[in-house]
Amino acid sequence: MSRDKPTGFRSPLATYAPAMRESDPSLGREACRQAWLNHGLIVFNPAHFGWASAERMKQLAEEHYGKRREEAE
Repeated sequence: MSRDKPTGFRSPLATYAPAMRESDPSLGREACRQAWLNHGLIVFNPAHFGWASAERMKQLAEEHYGKRREEAE
């Protein structure tokens, strides 16, 4: 065995490495899209929309589910 070639570092935690990375916001948007296309689920993130669209989504959610705790007071 030659000592000239680095063998790399191996760890039992290597399988968890992808879960420890910073999330990519575009992946969340794509996951919402796939939920709609594949399962008919609507997931809204107001950060993906302009003010008017975000307000419409909030009104719709309040109509169906009621006000959120922090906003009800």
